[in-house]
Amino acid sequence: MPENFRYHDWMTAAELLEFHGTLHGLSRGEARQRIAQTLVMVGLKGLEKRLVRTFSKGMQQRLGLAVALLPRPRLLFLDEPTSALDPMGRREIREIMQELQDRGMAIFLNSHLLTEVEKVCLKVAVIKNGRIVATGRLEELLGMGRHHEVQLDVGGLAAELLQRIEQISTVLHREDDAAGRSKLRLRVDDRDKLPLLAEVVVHAGGKIYNLSMVQNSLEDLFMELMAGENADA
Repeated sequence: MPENFRYHDWMTAAELLEFHGTLHGLSRGEARQRIAQTLVMVGLKGLEKRLVRTFSKGMQQRLGLAVALLPRPRLLFLDEPTSALDPMGRREIREIMQELQDRGMAIFLNSHLLTEVEKVCLKVAVIKNGRIVATGRLEELLGMGRHHEVQLDVGGLAAELLQRIEQISTVLHREDDAAGRSKLRLRVDDRDKLPLLAEVVVHAGGKIYNLSMVQNSLEDLFMELMAGENADA
């Protein structure tokens, strides 16, 4: 399904799907069966007699998916399927993609909406200057960054303890409250420094209320990979 498409808006949804069924070489009986199944799958059951021109953008996206799904593809290519949709429309299309995944269909999704990619994709490839610069399972890619951010909530943050923390990390942000607790946003270059941070705080008499890794986002990784390049990705 391409990003930008325009179907024959003077047809009804059923007529449009019948036309595309003919293009796919489906028999009339097989096409009718597939149309009924596909309309249920994309949430358009009961709307088959409505003219395409009366459909909202989200409904047209659903109809585009129905057209693509008619021949029972094993691999579905979607180009920016949620572009120009409102939050509700994006969620609806995302739910359909997840249902198709659950049914065993492989989906190749091309999108610049990285939050959408994070929510639906199992594997990701990042392209820069026409070349794949990173690829793998999403959880693997999000651990690729050169730096890791840590949230440390600590009590009893004396000057000496802060100095020792700064020896093994970079303090990005500090926020103190009236109860004597401090929230620190730290950057470390190695995950193995987390146990060392805990040891330093405890040995200095501080109290740890929270010590956790801040999950990197796909957008963070993308920007890091694109750093220094003024090129399309």
